[in-house]
Amino acid sequence: MSNPANRRAPAGPAMDLVPTPVGTAGITWHRAPGPVRAVALLGHGTATGVEAADLQALAATLPGHGISVALVTQPYRMNRTRTGSDEASLDAAWRAVWPYAADLGVPVFSGGRSAGSQVACRTDPRH
Repeated sequence: MSNPANRRAPAGPAMDLVPTPVGTAGITWHRAPGPVRAVALLGHGTATGVEAADLQALAATLPGHGISVALVTQPYRMNRTRTGSDEASLDAAWRAVWPYAADLGVPVFSGGRSAGSQVACRTDPRH
C-alpha cells in the first residue's frame, strides 16, 4: 500500500483521510525528521480528540527520537456525531488504519488515551 504520508515532507503535521467500514478516519502524521525507527499509532478518548494534551505531548516529543506519530481521529469524530462510537465501530476503523502506519516497514506500536487505549489493545493485529 502506498501512503503519501510516509514520504518525506516538510515539517509539521499532515492529515490523511482513510476510508474504513464505518466512515472516513483521519490520521494526523507527526513525522520523524530523520530515519524512522518506529510508528506510534495513537487513538483518542471519547471526551477529547487528538488535541488532548497527552497525545500532543507525544506527537511533539517522539519524532525527535526517530518515532513518527500517527494520531487517529475516529470516523464518528470526523463526522461530529456519536453514531459509530460503539466498540465494534471503533475497532473496525482501527483495523482499517493500521496498514497505513505499517506501510513504512518499521515496527508499529499502538496505544492512546482512555477509549483509544482500549481499542488499541483489542485490535492489535499481531495478537
